Amino acid sequence: MSHNPFRRFASLQIAGLGLGWCVAGVVAVWLAFWTASLHAQEVTLAWKLRPGEVFYLLFDTEAKTDTVIKDQTINQRMRLVMLYRYQVLEATANGYVLEQTVEEVATDSRDFLGGLALQMRGVKLKVHTDRNFKVTKLEGHAELAKRIGADDPVVGKALQELVSESALREQIQAEFNFLPDKPVRRGDKWDRQLQIPAGPLGTFTLRQTLTYEGTETRDGKVLDRISGVASTTYAPPKPDAELPVRVSKGELLASDWKGTHWFDREAGRLVASEGIARYKLRLTLTPAGTKPGQASLDFTMDIAQEVKTRTQVSTDRPQLPKLESH
Repeated sequence: MSHNPFRRFASLQIAGLGLGWCVAGVVAVWLAFWTASLHAQEVTLAWKLRPGEVFYLLFDTEAKTDTVIKDQTINQRMRLVMLYRYQVLEATANGYVLEQTVEEVATDSRDFLGGLALQMRGVKLKVHTDRNFKVTKLEGHAELAKRIGADDPVVGKALQELVSESALREQIQAEFNFLPDKPVRRGDKWDRQLQIPAGPLGTFTLRQTLTYEGTETRDGKVLDRISGVASTTYAPPKPDAELPVRVSKGELLASDWKGTHWFDREAGRLVASEGIARYKLRLTLTPAGTKPGQASLDFTMDIAQEVKTRTQVSTDRPQLPKLESH
């Protein structure tokens, strides 16, 4: 929530002659201006990472998905918690090199998505970024690709798209590249754009508008708060002959995203963030092998999803919550 930067003087009772009232008025105006100036001062928000240091990022996701396909409704609930360990290998004027390790994975899902997440335990990536945390190079992805879906080539291909190099780049940038490129005052806004690959379902593009909200005390510490809202667009995937069904048409019926980051300016590090996204998507699916002129075998799939995310960053290794299997 934004706070009024102006100190209001609801009543000012000073006994004395007219000169006293004039002096009091000048003092009141000066104090109001001084207070407003303090609140309106520019601040610089920047990561401050040092070679050799280690920190942990705990990413907690809850997803509710309702799918209607051929008059059947499928309700899915999933919680996924992933603990990443980051070690700063290099920190220069041009950027950073980080080693990212998936330390732990916990999920209450036993479907293929849960299995995909569990396969990522122990994966190491070397992440090269510029000073604004735009990923310039990603090493180690080839080893991850070998792990995914080795037992089922068709399913494996779909899963590999979910953890493609571009998907991982976007994920890392979403966690780090949210700060403004220049000093800001409370109320200042800036934009970010993220592409979220959804594998064989297509790609979502998230256009975020971020706002600096000033400071907020959280768990006894004064932090800088950044809020965000976003508009979303959707693009169907390119045709793929290897998949048994392809998306031939898609329409985003509704979408909504909002989130908040809490940043420790003194330490130069994110402390926590949270977000919620909702969307409704209608897809037209075409079975593979359908030939021109053949009777249409297309069918429609409606997807409604709500995803809640929470991120915590700390120098101490946190414990993962215990999850119950569905």
